Amino acid sequence: MTLKYNFKYLFFVFSLVFISSCNNEPDSPLELLDVQLVTENGITYKGGEFFLNITTNNTWRIAKNDQSDWYSFSATTGQGNKTVVLTVALNNGVKRSSSFDVIAGTKVKTIQFAQSEFKEDATLFPTKEAYRIEVPRLSNNVTEGGAAYIAHYAKDIGGNNTLNFSFEYNFSKHHTRWVAFTFDSKTIQSNTSRSDAWAPDPLLLQYTNNDTDYRGSGYTRGHLVASADRLFSKQANEQTFYFSNISPQGYSFNTGIWADLESKVRGWGGLSEVRDTLYVTKGGTIEDNQILGSIGENKIAIPKYFFMAILAKKGATYKSIAFYIEHKQYTAPYNVQNYTLSVDDLETKTGIDFFHNLPDEIEKMVETQKNPVDWPGL
Repeated sequence: MTLKYNFKYLFFVFSLVFISSCNNEPDSPLELLDVQLVTENGITYKGGEFFLNITTNNTWRIAKNDQSDWYSFSATTGQGNKTVVLTVALNNGVKRSSSFDVIAGTKVKTIQFAQSEFKEDATLFPTKEAYRIEVPRLSNNVTEGGAAYIAHYAKDIGGNNTLNFSFEYNFSKHHTRWVAFTFDSKTIQSNTSRSDAWAPDPLLLQYTNNDTDYRGSGYTRGHLVASADRLFSKQANEQTFYFSNISPQGYSFNTGIWADLESKVRGWGGLSEVRDTLYVTKGGTIEDNQILGSIGENKIAIPKYFFMAILAKKGATYKSIAFYIEHKQYTAPYNVQNYTLSVDDLETKTGIDFFHNLPDEIEKMVETQKNPVDWPGL
């Protein structure tokens, strides 16, 4: 009896230990979620890129709490710890705010943030137009008094003010460093004809009374923003005849290969399948080692090269191409594809930082492109 009793007792004890060991398996890890938006001094009207640090042991997703389209994320889903880039666009208006949720399992963190209203910073950026995608980084000459950044507006046929083009004008060279403008559904319209309204620029009267400089110089008055590119209103076309928009060009260059390229770019500007907006920056080189000399009493620089940087935006997709053409005589038929290069390469040749107002991720990707097949007729 004792042995049988002891056996039953030992079996009972073993069963308790086994059951206890099964019930003591480690619990599931606790859900963790911590979210930090790093903005240092807040988000100013200039926008930019900011780090969103997500710490979690779970899968996660980001969800906006409204329909705001002025900011975006480099990723909206993921697994585990992650630093996400929050990209905030330039704010041209009043203060604005929004919020979004970061969700990991049953945990939710709501991030609220605001962007300040536009405030003009005359020292670094003379006007809000300098933040537009087509406008290159302004040179130090602008802040040091050796150049001016100018934006010209024109009335459209409905009487509304529309940005026509903008440019950086170099005082000592009596020549524009670059011009910047866009083609869209309004500015591509043809509602008028060539005006031939040659005139000094009313915002640069001291520097652009240049008609006599061209007489007998052997060079034509070559447009930077072409007259044919600005036919959406009479005033828009007249502004292209300001001498701030004119460059000394050899006749055969002006009417030949350069006109051929301008026609192609204008064609892309009119193709909705190519662009919602086509951004154009163009000009002639004016550095001392990139000129052929000068003309007239005002010693207007004669560029040795002319260039264009082109960026098309269609939906959320961007593509770019650039051109760099020596200022000399060419024989028709012209093959401008021979003068294509990437925007990165054009920056190296000109020292101009194109499309710098794009988010960095897009700028780095798009400025390496040189794909002629993306551009009809090239």
